[in-house]
Amino acid sequence: MSDPHVKPQGSASEDKPYTPTVDQSGEPVEVVRKDLEHQDSPTEGVDKVITPTSNREKEQDAEKLKELNRAVEGKLTGHD
Repeated sequence: MSDPHVKPQGSASEDKPYTPTVDQSGEPVEVVRKDLEHQDSPTEGVDKVITPTSNREKEQDAEKLKELNRAVEGKLTGHD
């Protein structure tokens, strides 16, 4: 049984440079470390009820959009 979310090794990560997640001010955000630090937060249950979609998912969506935007800008400027 294979997991459809697992990317094959040696795929797109080789041709794209690593770009860390940044906040609105442009400072890098250590998303994984934050998740580990707040794993057993007393407000976790309340947060999940109030915020049905996790911030991590939103950050991942934002990163995907930024990546697509860079690709489109590259094509438009001829840096394909």
